Amino acid sequence: MKFIIVIICLFTTSCDFSSRISSSNDIRNSIRQVNSIFIYEGLPHQNQEGSLLKEELKRNKTVKIGEYPFYTPKSLAYKEDTGIIRNALSSTKSFAVYTRGKRCGGFHPDYAIEWHSHNKTYQALLCYGCHEFILIEGTSSYKYDMAGKIFSDLPTILKKYDSKRPKNPK
Repeated sequence: MKFIIVIICLFTTSCDFSSRISSSNDIRNSIRQVNSIFIYEGLPHQNQEGSLLKEELKRNKTVKIGEYPFYTPKSLAYKEDTGIIRNALSSTKSFAVYTRGKRCGGFHPDYAIEWHSHNKTYQALLCYGCHEFILIEGTSSYKYDMAGKIFSDLPTILKKYDSKRPKNPK
């Protein structure tokens, strides 16, 4: 009997995750067709670098995406990086079921990736502290855990665009 319950739970989670992935199909498909991708650098962490964040908010121009601040202006991704970023954000292999309870100090996007398609703006907020990301289109958002090798390769690419955030003096 326990075996049957485990199978049902696994099947239900899988079905639920498949529907959650398919709900972001439009966002994932939209990035496959764009040539220009923009990158915003995130400000210091709200909990781990609170005083540095306050200083940066006072003296730098920022924009909020969702509820999170990012430095402006955004950077245009280099042509050689665009394909890798596009593949990472469109591949379902980069997505895992979102899990709560990580001890990372709270979601804090290190980067926002933005693209425009069919008169719509799309964004992906990437948090490498808790390995989570949020896909956004207008008022709709979808939260996932990162998965797959390609997401482990993105931080190296995105570090090229670090230019505004001060290093934590710790």
